[in-house]
Amino acid sequence: MFNLQRNSVFVGVFLILHLVNVIANGIEYLAFLRYLTQPGLTFILIYIFWTNSNHMLPQERYFIIAALSCLLIGDIALFSHNSEPWFLVGMIFFLLANIMYALALQFNSSYSLGKVLIIGGLMLAYAYSLLTFIVGGLGAYYIPVIIFMVSVFGLVQTAFSRYGVVNNLSFWLVFIGSCFFLVSVLIIALNNFYKPLPYGNLLSLFFYGASQLLMVVGFLKQNLQDNNKLVLSNQTQ
Repeated sequence: MFNLQRNSVFVGVFLILHLVNVIANGIEYLAFLRYLTQPGLTFILIYIFWTNSNHMLPQERYFIIAALSCLLIGDIALFSHNSEPWFLVGMIFFLLANIMYALALQFNSSYSLGKVLIIGGLMLAYAYSLLTFIVGGLGAYYIPVIIFMVSVFGLVQTAFSRYGVVNNLSFWLVFIGSCFFLVSVLIIALNNFYKPLPYGNLLSLFFYGASQLLMVVGFLKQNLQDNNKLVLSNQTQ
């Protein structure tokens, strides 16, 4: 189980690296620092998660480690953001990370018509609004972007499905983290396929880094609500 005091050094290093990473992206002569800070952030999250997740199901742990590993590869691929092949490689690994996260979330989720309609309706409105702005600039990226958007929507939907199943702190950390990731994707999409936004790159990095920290800590803070423990235990047997 995650204890902030016991992990304060690693969380502190993460926050400092995150700040440096965001600032370095906005200052040209410091851009080289991102080759160290961006992977470093993910390595810290992997360490924090693995050393504090013994209380979780082995399958959950492996899926989350797989998700973080995919994010690490995706981050490295996107360093060559001016190269179309590497951009597609980055998208593929971020897509895989979303799938791995969603699979991990499935172990403690419960679907209902109300949950599906609430998030489903919001995601459709989001998709329609975003595509209105970027559809003209997508070109050959139309299908890959649609597939990636569906994976992000699935992640948010699955995160919301944990409501009432896990403790409130874990639910809100993971759900807000998934929404932050959605915001990061929104900014990247507008930046690349509509028009550059003021401080767009900095904002997308900020929300992306914050999303991953919130989700990892949210997973580690996870406890089942008492009335769901027996049901979910039976489902995993």
